Amino acid sequence: MSPIDRINSRNLAFETLGLSLTATRADLKQAYRKLAFSKHPDRNPETGNEFSRITEAYKYICDHADELGITDAPEPANDTEPAEGSVTPRRVSRPSLKATEQEFDAQSQAECEALLVASDEDSNGHVPSAVYRMGRNLTYYVPRPLLKGRNAVALPTGMLSDARKTLPKLVAFDFRDAPGGFFELPTETCEDHFPGARKIQIRFASS
Repeated sequence: MSPIDRINSRNLAFETLGLSLTATRADLKQAYRKLAFSKHPDRNPETGNEFSRITEAYKYICDHADELGITDAPEPANDTEPAEGSVTPRRVSRPSLKATEQEFDAQSQAECEALLVASDEDSNGHVPSAVYRMGRNLTYYVPRPLLKGRNAVALPTGMLSDARKTLPKLVAFDFRDAPGGFFELPTETCEDHFPGARKIQIRFASS
């Protein structure tokens, strides 16, 4: 696995579990237990795929914990006794961003399919089924594997916009530009067609 693939796999695993890159082992276990409980198929049969992604992300981080810098939370220093009447300052942790998933409805997917049909692109066409959001970073999930040759993906564009109606955007690229099944959109494309987005990736299903 190349360094870029490792970074992409790490980022996706942390986003799936809603963890910051400074998370500890305790944070990891807490996040997994919470998500696994709410998304377990026994509670909701429709969340089976999401539960599998959560479990895969947890296993990946556990298997690479040392490499990813996942450690136990440090014990607070207590070299001296606090002076009588003094107040020990509370440690305030920075809130971590939580990844959220939104599945696209039938209308959004139909609009994307229509864009693919109307385009002149001689390429393998794809439509995402969901988008993962962490802050202003978006990861579109395509339930099909990346195919050799040229690929085109029709993406809904209004994920971070208050606009009532936005047209999908067609993004085309060669499979060699998407190592490990990930393609990152150029900054200019994000700024011009995805209002409010800072970073956008397209993730394809494993082949």
